[in-house]
Amino acid sequence: MFCNLLINAYEALEGRGKIEIAARIAHTSGDGALLPDGTQAVATVVVDVADDGPGMPPEIAEKIFNPFFTTKAQGSGLGLAIVRKIVDAHEGRIDMTTQDGRGTRFRVTLPVEPHKKADGPRQKL
Repeated sequence: MFCNLLINAYEALEGRGKIEIAARIAHTSGDGALLPDGTQAVATVVVDVADDGPGMPPEIAEKIFNPFFTTKAQGSGLGLAIVRKIVDAHEGRIDMTTQDGRGTRFRVTLPVEPHKKADGPRQKL
């Protein structure tokens, strides 16, 4: 998942610019922690992958997580769609901010531990 984000950032730079990676733990909603039950924040890993490349215009940015959407001549358009599925499967979130001509940042937010649902104990099969 992170490899895909890094490859995309590297290719967007076209040999110029930089990529920054930052990671932290968030414990409160104000710090970016997830609220799986809507009220109680859980310990959350927040990872940013940012580049200072060309960014994306809005009409491209709104489609980047769509399966088979690509701007690359040899791209499949599955990379970011798969990244989103992985994040969703881990009860996380992925957000993207971009400014045309000023760079792009992807923020992956994942719970440190799986969310325990209040549906009672699981039965052994």
